[in-house]
Amino acid sequence: MMRLIGSSVTGRVMWRRWRMVVKSLERFENKYIIEGKIRMETPLRIGKQVAPYSLSSAPVLLQYDAELDAYFPFIPGSSLKGVLRSTCERIVRSFGIRICEPPNTCDRCVICGIFGSQEGASRVRVKDCRMSEESRYWRLTEERPHHTDRYDLKKGRYVNRPNPGGFRTEEYIPPLIFDLHIEAENLRDDEISLLLLGLDEFNHRRAHIGGGVSRGYGFASVDGLTLRRLLLDGFRVREETCDLREFFPLRKADDIRAGRDFRYYWRADDDTPNGCIVSELSVLCMSDFVLKGVDERSVSVGGIPVIPGSVIKGFLRKRFINHWDARKIDDVFGSQRRDGHRSRVIISDAFSEDIIPDDRIPARTKLRCWIVFDNMEERDIKDILSLLKQENTITGNVSARGYRRGGKRIFNRVKFELESAWKFTLDDFHKDVTGWFG
Repeated sequence: MMRLIGSSVTGRVMWRRWRMVVKSLERFENKYIIEGKIRMETPLRIGKQVAPYSLSSAPVLLQYDAELDAYFPFIPGSSLKGVLRSTCERIVRSFGIRICEPPNTCDRCVICGIFGSQEGASRVRVKDCRMSEESRYWRLTEERPHHTDRYDLKKGRYVNRPNPGGFRTEEYIPPLIFDLHIEAENLRDDEISLLLLGLDEFNHRRAHIGGGVSRGYGFASVDGLTLRRLLLDGFRVREETCDLREFFPLRKADDIRAGRDFRYYWRADDDTPNGCIVSELSVLCMSDFVLKGVDERSVSVGGIPVIPGSVIKGFLRKRFINHWDARKIDDVFGSQRRDGHRSRVIISDAFSEDIIPDDRIPARTKLRCWIVFDNMEERDIKDILSLLKQENTITGNVSARGYRRGGKRIFNRVKFELESAWKFTLDDFHKDVTGWFG
């Protein structure tokens, strides 16, 4: 996997200038072409309300191929461009540089200059990412159950057993590989650098594609990137291949104390265990793990059983309801209330890279997963990691209830162990902070 920026980078890495200099599209100055691969690490879900090609109550968006007379998965260019824009906005704001606040866009800030606004056209075109040839023979869509719990609210705390919530099945696309193609016209070097860094955020698990991200969908890596530049040379267009390393000059960052909303990387300017922390964990199954699927004995992805991120997140939420008040539960795990926001805890599926039986995860199997603690405080991160270190029984709402022997559950006992932790900082976009939490 290609890393554009890693922990070996020193100094305050940023661009010389992010002040907008409006360039007209009326004349050709340059054109950049970015190509590569998007490799989905976990399932992808970009939903569609109804679809003629699916019987699912929650289908995914597929694209019709007239030549093959079939529907295939793809990543809409609009979806990828939206994620790329919001990711670049977050980076720029974290460095204390003023940009407009959507939906009130302008035509003067660096973000609007690159991605467009109501006042001016976009200088970036993101094409639909079609399925790569190496993914042509994989399974295209799968289904898994999804259940939501609802609790009573009393004196600022969630109480009692969960009320019967919504149960449904939802379709998703298993991890596939997609072709990436982006074209950008009349950009300065620092602007194309910002685009490249936005793409690199996928590799560091801070950017995700599609819906259902907090429960495990949308983790991806971007690799095999190439950058070509077209320039006018007299009356001819000259093409040259660029070295990606040339697009990350040093820049002194402004000091900033941003709030904890998701427009910034919070506490990116200080050396504390607070902020956006990405952790990788190993998961050891202490017993066989079985989690009933839609039409399979245990939920799987591509035929290999997994522990869904939604189940791990649901387990954490239920356990902390007994310790935290309702406001903190909603702040950490998200809320659909009018004044709520998305989850600060983003958990991928726990999966094995080895071939295992398709009906269960055998005892002593080692899995791995990522947990993103997005703009969280040290004490809350440590509370969650401390709980996961213990041997716990993790089940879905309708699974593993009958598997007992002598009053003790004999399935679904697991232990997590922190392997690494990384923080977004202004000095180093991917700083190793494992020692803070290990």
